[in-house]
Amino acid sequence: MRKLHLALIIFTALCLLITICWGVVWNYANLQTVPPNVTAGAVAIGGLKIEEARHLLSQQQVQQNSFSADDFEIVIQALEELKEGSIWERAAYRFNFPVHFDLNSAATK
Repeated sequence: MRKLHLALIIFTALCLLITICWGVVWNYANLQTVPPNVTAGAVAIGGLKIEEARHLLSQQQVQQNSFSADDFEIVIQALEELKEGSIWERAAYRFNFPVHFDLNSAATK
């Protein structure tokens, strides 16, 4: 009876641990913010909501014409990928998200 009781405790503890780990991964993958310390050219977008970062970048591009439309699309596509895929894929992409996007000026293209 003791072995059965011990096995049940171990099984329950493992199930609880797996559930907690999956919850942490799920929560991390579903964050709607840009990972911290991310910059696009000279624009700091880390920590902003994805839509706010997208709006800020579009304002920068329109007002200052500081980078090309191609560079803008690359950054926007990277931001959109934070919301696409399975839970595991989103968590892995967020973990490996680039910290800096190098934006060339529109004048050099």
